[in-house]
Amino acid sequence: MGEPRALLQTFTRATENVLGYLSEQIVSIGKWMNVSGNLVKISVSPSGYTWGYSADGRMYYNTATDKTWKHTPLPKEWSGALASDVATDDNFVYFIFTNSRLVAFRAVDGSGDFLPSTTTPFLATSIVSTNNQLIAGGDGSIAIAEKPLTTMTTFTVKENRHNILGAGKNTIYGTKPGKLGLERTDDTLQGSWKEVPGFKDKSISALAAEADNSMLYAADANTIYKCDSECSTVEKVRSQGLVPIQSKGALSVDPTTKSVWMVTGSRGAKGNIYERVDGSDPEQIFDHVEKVDVNRDRIFNTLGQDVGVEQDKLERILEVEEARSAVQKALDVSGQKKNVDEEVSILRRRIEAESGASGGYSSKMKVLYILLLSLLLVVLLYFTVGFFVPTTVLMGLAILVLGAGFSTAIFYGNR
Repeated sequence: MGEPRALLQTFTRATENVLGYLSEQIVSIGKWMNVSGNLVKISVSPSGYTWGYSADGRMYYNTATDKTWKHTPLPKEWSGALASDVATDDNFVYFIFTNSRLVAFRAVDGSGDFLPSTTTPFLATSIVSTNNQLIAGGDGSIAIAEKPLTTMTTFTVKENRHNILGAGKNTIYGTKPGKLGLERTDDTLQGSWKEVPGFKDKSISALAAEADNSMLYAADANTIYKCDSECSTVEKVRSQGLVPIQSKGALSVDPTTKSVWMVTGSRGAKGNIYERVDGSDPEQIFDHVEKVDVNRDRIFNTLGQDVGVEQDKLERILEVEEARSAVQKALDVSGQKKNVDEEVSILRRRIEAESGASGGYSSKMKVLYILLLSLLLVVLLYFTVGFFVPTTVLMGLAILVLGAGFSTAIFYGNR
């Protein structure tokens, strides 16, 4: 029984990971969650690593799975250099400095050392990264270098008066001194700068453009905004009284998970760093759960008869009346999202209470997860369209979602 017991423990841990992940995502959707640490600028890589530096120029990074900040010192020959901006891509992190034209870079996962690098043709004050270019701005100019960087890489200088605020896959964004609005151009600067329509009358000071193929986040001195890739119109983002530091690098978005990061001028309980899961894109949540479920099913099938699967088949009947009651309460929310949150919490605790079962567990959990994800979809409805559609329409959508989830749950519960 040693091997089955070990498999069962692995199965249980996988389930607990799903529950923990779902709990974290449900709580954080649409809300700014305080993250430990204090930084002045931040940049999120598509590969899941977050880099930044503190007010004294010290550089730190963490990962999506371990949000403990790790300090990474510069080589001794660069001692005294203080970071002034940071950018990331899939493979590398790049730094520029207040008192040097050096561009320092290293593997984005923090492995290895800083690599021999190049210098900018002027003292740069901002740096951004696109798929193929590294762009430095400052001294009334913009300089472009093709990636990957080496000691022989040279920057091509383009005379330009724009202040660089951010970059997407193939686009750079900036503001023109003395003029409202946000403008963008291609990352080779071959084309002209064009106005981003939704921000034409706004004084933009911070921008998260890493996921510009789907969305942009931007802020002025009072408000955080969001728009789609075309950005013809913008919507205000619930800020919870928070405003990012008024400079480039105060906002960044993970283009893979759509997790938005912000550094603010005021401290929360854990520091001045905040993270927000974008509520309009739940696919990464479902993808994560699906991957773990595949592994759980593999483990469960391996267990076979060794843990008395047949004995526990009766437990697949999930007390349908109890499930019906949970769904009915959710249908009676009368426009109050708080009640939906409570039902999600209750159902999550119900799943946790079932985590000690062995046989029949997979079927039982599948039903509970269907109900939980149905309620999660209702929460997403409130966050994404709750302020834009009438209550009756919102309730109708909620009923459709919960009805479909309940029917699917009954189907699996009676199999």
